[in-house]
Amino acid sequence: DSSTSVQQNPRNMYTLGGTYPVSLKVTSPGGCTDVSPTKNIVVLGPRGTVVFSPIACEPFDVKFTISSPNTKYVSLDYGDGNVSDSLPYNTSFTYKYADTGFYMPKAFLVNEEGCKAFIPVSNGIRAVAVLPIFKPDVTFYCDNGTVKFTDLSISNEQFNSWEWDFGDGTTGTGKVSSHFYSKPGFYDVKVKATTIGGCTDSLTKTKL
Repeated sequence: DSSTSVQQNPRNMYTLGGTYPVSLKVTSPGGCTDVSPTKNIVVLGPRGTVVFSPIACEPFDVKFTISSPNTKYVSLDYGDGNVSDSLPYNTSFTYKYADTGFYMPKAFLVNEEGCKAFIPVSNGIRAVAVLPIFKPDVTFYCDNGTVKFTDLSISNEQFNSWEWDFGDGTTGTGKVSSHFYSKPGFYDVKVKATTIGGCTDSLTKTKL
């Protein structure tokens, strides 16, 4: 099960049913080594997997995929206080979280004999929201001028990219971006902010 030990007489807890090959490598004080023949440990009970995305962008929909070859049903704790019992053992479905936050789902498999097994989950789910905000340093010029735009967007995850549309056919990037307007007029300016997990939203201010 990918676990190892350097103890002479180790113990190991198997959390899921299945067949596990075990081998022993011994080393003498002089540095000589030898490996024993592999022996299989057979653990009865249900086994399977639960797969989901670690990032849920607003509106916080997460697709869960449950697979098992020998399970009667699955109980899934979403980590937000809600639990679904008696789910089909081979199924995919979408669950909507109500708010931003970090959630650690837990899944339990039950087979025909009533044996229950917990599926270890290595990562949780981060529900991420983005509120796009930006501010120009000036909103009025005579004839022409340079405007500095500063992104002030809010999220519960770090941002890593910004895309600007200055409304006159030109674009820019970066948290702070400056642009020279060469002609009088009203311009619709748009910023698109994206987090490190890929969550994004945009805001357009008209007639700046």
